Amino acid sequence: MTENKISVSPNKIVAQLEGAVKKYKTGDTIITALKPTSHSFEKNKLTLILGPSGSGKTTLLSILGSVIYPTEGTVKINGQIINNLSQRQLADLRLNNIGFVFQYFNLISPLNALENVMEPLKLMGSDKSEAKKRALEALNKVGMTDRANSLPKNLSGGQQQRVAIARALVTDPPIVLCDEPTASLDHDSVKSVLDRLKKMSEEDRAVIVVTHDERLKPYADEIVYIQNGEISEVQKELKL
Repeated sequence: MTENKISVSPNKIVAQLEGAVKKYKTGDTIITALKPTSHSFEKNKLTLILGPSGSGKTTLLSILGSVIYPTEGTVKINGQIINNLSQRQLADLRLNNIGFVFQYFNLISPLNALENVMEPLKLMGSDKSEAKKRALEALNKVGMTDRANSLPKNLSGGQQQRVAIARALVTDPPIVLCDEPTASLDHDSVKSVLDRLKKMSEEDRAVIVVTHDERLKPYADEIVYIQNGEISEVQKELKL
């Protein structure tokens, strides 16, 4: 498969929303999940999208992740407008440019840690030996090499999340999107996971974390507060 990875723009912007809106129609009712939103996300930053349940933050993440199209406005990934891409083109864009980390890990139960991390590379067409080598390198970065052969059911929540981070990291994407990555974790696991995510943001990529967890604020370079479907405040250049 030919890679669809886009070169990072000189000004470090890797994701950009310009007046992006998301509406859903239920019967005769139109629900606006995301009101007109404009914001740019840069590499070498860990950005928190902070807000209560139902505020629109997951909708925003889904648009950034090219999982759903905006109803109005424009979404760009490293300068490329995604609005008119086909579903296949969007899938290729996600595979080659975006890593995902989820609240409940989304590991494949019958596969061990190493095999789970290899999956994105297999989808990209990498041969088995190359995929294994890169997967082991990714597991090493999150301190999970010794559990490479363990099934998800034999790992703690924190360990499963670190495997999920390795899976997001293995394709070397410019953008990593995290949906409530610490909601199921205890305090010690939260620190371990956030230390890794912070390190990832310092490796020439943008890490964007959707959360309502206030414990994550000390790790952020930028905090985007969202309320009632719109950005209410942005804190930049935090000195924490």
